[in-house]
Amino acid sequence: MRKAIHVESNLDSLIFNYFCYPQHDKGFLFLDSILNRTNFERKIEILKQICEKEEVELEADVIDSIKFVKDKRNRVTHHEAWAVDWGEGTVLRRLRARKGGQMEQLELTNDLMKQVEEKRLYAIKGLAKVNLELSKHYIPRFNELLQR
Repeated sequence: MRKAIHVESNLDSLIFNYFCYPQHDKGFLFLDSILNRTNFERKIEILKQICEKEEVELEADVIDSIKFVKDKRNRVTHHEAWAVDWGEGTVLRRLRARKGGQMEQLELTNDLMKQVEEKRLYAIKGLAKVNLELSKHYIPRFNELLQR
């Protein structure tokens, strides 16, 4: 779950810097009142809109990686923890009424954890690349303000 939080905090930072650079008190109000209350999926949509508006390339694989990590986080968070140690990892289960009462099972194995880590790193690198491109747009505007 920490891995997903790390991705989300990078996403938050990118959105915050886009709307509130340079940082000021209103920016922190934006963070507390709006951004921290926005769900992960909506933040992804905001990221897409920012990139489209600023004509910054956002690779589909970056979005896929963010969603993969988010999905695993959600499944771990919302599964009723029935832990069984099979030496390979832990199994979490929960009853999903909307699937006709069938049990959905998530196996937390070393392979899955490795895959989550790879996707997390890819997502963070992609977000850093986007953030760098966006900074080329808003840092010059800030420098103009300083020179006035």
